[in-house]
Amino acid sequence: MKKELQQMAKKWKDTATEILSKCDPASRAEAVNRMLLTCAEELEAKLDGNRGLAAVYERAQANGLPVMIHTGTSIFPGARNLHAQPMLCDDISINYPNLVVILAHDGRPLWMDEAFFLVRRHRNMYMDISGIPPQKLMEYFPRIEEIADKVLRGTDWPGPGVPEIKGNIEKFNALPIRDEAKRKILHDNAARLFPR
Repeated sequence: MKKELQQMAKKWKDTATEILSKCDPASRAEAVNRMLLTCAEELEAKLDGNRGLAAVYERAQANGLPVMIHTGTSIFPGARNLHAQPMLCDDISINYPNLVVILAHDGRPLWMDEAFFLVRRHRNMYMDISGIPPQKLMEYFPRIEEIADKVLRGTDWPGPGVPEIKGNIEKFNALPIRDEAKRKILHDNAARLFPR
């Protein structure tokens, strides 16, 4: 991708030099604006990595199927974190407003505020809080009750820091949040998104 962007930049520079050398000073501003618009459109098309998944998003949206996207960093060998930032999912919810998007792992640990923002912004965006130790949940998401109807509790088991499911649920149930919010997070939201 870097090489492609460098080639595009060289092409734009060569084009700009050629056009500006032929323009009279009075029309240069307009020529520059036209070039910038063309460059921006070409760059947007090149950087839109979600286009390759358009068929998946369209089919999922048409059939009422949720799509879960991994967000947040991973320390596992070979894991790539470049595309794990939740904000990269913003365009998906804009382009496919009826598609249910679930942000897996809620952007933990670097982008949890972004995940919270996006879940509040988009009516069909949810987040999964698997992988967060229950005793840390209120530290990371002190306003979780505000979005309780858009949060799913996964287990992330077996995984590091998840010794057992039962203990995690007990710790979650001990949190100082309303029982109604706990029920939504543990059961109701998943039952609604994944009906039998």
